[in-house]
Amino acid sequence: MIVGMDFGTTNSGLAVFDDHVKLIPIDSRNPSAPHVVRTTLYISRHYEHYIGRRAIDEYYERNQGRPIKLRKQHVGTIELNYASLGTFYRDVFVWVDELEPGRLFRSMKTYLADEDFLGTSVWGRFYTMEDLVSVFLYLSKVQAEKELGKELTEIVLGRPVRFATDPEADTLAEERLARAAILAGYERVHFALEPVAAAFHYQQSLTSSQRILVFDFGGGTLDITIMEMDGSGKRRVLSTEGVRIAGDAFDKQIVMAKLARHFGAELR
Repeated sequence: MIVGMDFGTTNSGLAVFDDHVKLIPIDSRNPSAPHVVRTTLYISRHYEHYIGRRAIDEYYERNQGRPIKLRKQHVGTIELNYASLGTFYRDVFVWVDELEPGRLFRSMKTYLADEDFLGTSVWGRFYTMEDLVSVFLYLSKVQAEKELGKELTEIVLGRPVRFATDPEADTLAEERLARAAILAGYERVHFALEPVAAAFHYQQSLTSSQRILVFDFGGGTLDITIMEMDGSGKRRVLSTEGVRIAGDAFDKQIVMAKLARHFGAELR
């Protein structure tokens, strides 16, 4: 059995096809739409892993009313080069909350194309970018197998038209996502362009030839595709393109314009 997955920046979902598309309920904490799972990962101090609504609930429940203990921690050294003064080295420190109960990760898909983001340390254990994504894919896979009563070994993953404008970064993102799926337990991994996959679904309802435009506005990317198709299964992609501007960028602007000042952004 091959499962299809929309691994999104904000939300994700899984489905199988048996004469029609069957969405798999994988998030019981989202009763209004259990087939939609928030693309979030929570890792507790004791390395418990939760995804979706459960991840968000754990983050808030464990942080409400808790004490805070800050400690200055050395994280590395940076090199500063000045034409007239030469080279200087400076130690870099950050403030760490020693009592932090866990880490919440969101918008992981956005960083797949970032070659400078190799991963992060979670209380002494290093998680690569692939590790973080693979945990999300694995826990989704486990829940899907429970619902279907079958083992899943093959997956079709949706991907944006462009993870990044740089071809090398785009390739890196796809390779990372493929490795994450293998780490999650899938033996074979395929990719499909997200806007084209959306057009395939629409084609099932067609009875005549049409030229359609797919507008896929996600959390991290915006994809536009123009296709010709008919009710017999014939289809042709006329044009497809994507940019890395979408919901996250709008969210950031709203936060900076309306919320940041309430958290001290204008203070010196």
